[in-house]
Amino acid sequence: MKTYADVLASQHARQQQIAKEQQARRSELEYFAQLEADRRTRRAEDHARQLIMPRVIAAGRAAVARGEPLPKIPGWDEVYPSREQMQAEREKAEAERVAAIPPHDKWLLTLPWAERQRVLTYEKINGEEWPR
Repeated sequence: MKTYADVLASQHARQQQIAKEQQARRSELEYFAQLEADRRTRRAEDHARQLIMPRVIAAGRAAVARGEPLPKIPGWDEVYPSREQMQAEREKAEAERVAAIPPHDKWLLTLPWAERQRVLTYEKINGEEWPR
């Protein structure tokens, strides 16, 4: 039969587990909010780049009408970032994402599925991490 102290300890462990899960969910939501903010920023930058070309074309037509030489039209590489730069940005974002994963979760992902389930069951029942 469980004593009152055992029940309190069990409740405390469960509350800690819930707090830990809530913190993990908050950090996950913050991560996705940051992704969405980054996506909106990229879309705004792309939109601004797309607005450049009509202005350049209009300036060129006005210059031709006035008999002036055509203004320099920016090339593709001047309007859009290079593939290497975009790849470097993607790699940096991926490295930051991987660095944000707790070591315990990285370790769990290396285990086979059945072993992972056993570890998660142990942690859920005992309210503590699997001893390594």
